[in-house]
Amino acid sequence: MNVFTICFIFLLSYDSFSSDLPCKEWQIFVKGHPVDAYVRADGTSVQKYSKETFCRERWINADFWGSLFSDSNPKKWSYSKEQFLRWTSIEKLKVIQLFSSVPAYLQAKVSGIYRAKNSVVFDNPSSNIVVYNSFFKNKKQYAIIVHELAHLKFETLSLDEKIEFMTISGWTLGEINLAGRKIDLIPPTKIIKPDSSIGIEEDFANHMEMYITESKKLEQVNKNIYNFFKNRFMS
Repeated sequence: MNVFTICFIFLLSYDSFSSDLPCKEWQIFVKGHPVDAYVRADGTSVQKYSKETFCRERWINADFWGSLFSDSNPKKWSYSKEQFLRWTSIEKLKVIQLFSSVPAYLQAKVSGIYRAKNSVVFDNPSSNIVVYNSFFKNKKQYAIIVHELAHLKFETLSLDEKIEFMTISGWTLGEINLAGRKIDLIPPTKIIKPDSSIGIEEDFANHMEMYITESKKLEQVNKNIYNFFKNRFMS
């Protein structure tokens, strides 16, 4: 039996068991096997049994994040000139591994993860969980993921929480136009990133990014905001 024949038989046998239980890119195929009787740490005895074949997640919550991938464009997307792409398996694995590392309190409010070629907004590798080509060239991929999830987290805050953050960060009220129902906000005199002055939500996302990726630094820069996050979210 030559090498080619052996490889061909292996591929046939692999297909025969994998086709019954197809695993995703972010899962590991685990073949059924017998488990010997044992005693748990609490003293409970477990009888010998057979474990069924199954697909195991490579990372925590990988199945959740994997279910969100989409090859289409988001509904009501403002930038019609952006070209959306199909995800590759390698890209999915890379992104899922990053998403699986974020704190649990940032995992809400995500309805889809999309892939696009280039952003029409300058230097924006990811926006509302749309991942662009430039993302994969960026060395701060985890920080980018955290930042975009922080935008979604901001939407879940109560009005009181938003006002509290705004006050602690140093935002102040400017001109109030009652007729137009518009209130101008003046950015803080000291900001942690240049684009924090764009608005409260961007400022919040920048601070939460620092809280998760550079916690000690935020504690030194602004202890009150550090405590704002610490008191609401588990570290």
